[in-house]
Amino acid sequence: MESILASSLDVVAKQKNVKNSLYAGIGIALGLVCILGASFGGVDNKAALYLALMTFGIIFVLVGVVMLFFNRGQWIYVPTKSEIKSYEIFFKSDSLHNLMQALETGNIMSLYPMKGESGQGVRLNALLSKDGKFAACQVYKYVPYNYEPASEIYTIKDPVASEFCECVKKINKDQ
Repeated sequence: MESILASSLDVVAKQKNVKNSLYAGIGIALGLVCILGASFGGVDNKAALYLALMTFGIIFVLVGVVMLFFNRGQWIYVPTKSEIKSYEIFFKSDSLHNLMQALETGNIMSLYPMKGESGQGVRLNALLSKDGKFAACQVYKYVPYNYEPASEIYTIKDPVASEFCECVKKINKDQ
């Protein structure tokens, strides 16, 4: 997937996931409130409430810190700031020619009759923006022990991109 992203860098960028950072901050703050409440709240340090507040406080702080440090971020389509999701769809080996022809000619409608088959000899890696205005894909074929690129990287933008996104999602759902 990284090769598709690298070739599309002019319109694709990696961005920190703000929502996860916010959740991490809330978790750390809530944990600190629990710890400070247990320590300075006048609760006996042998009471069950003290132990519960300290335990939950430590857990919230640790989870928040882990979320903060392991927030990988997300890929976005820069012009619309839409999140990008990746898909891997497998096809039978004999559909390589039809798949390549559909992508080269831009005849996306010819993809609809194709069915995804789990673990087969041809793989389509696709990156789709959530708003359907951008798609990038590459076809791979299986040679023993590895999938190797069988096509160039295709970048599809609106209006054909929305149709391609619908098609990939439908085939992926059926797989």
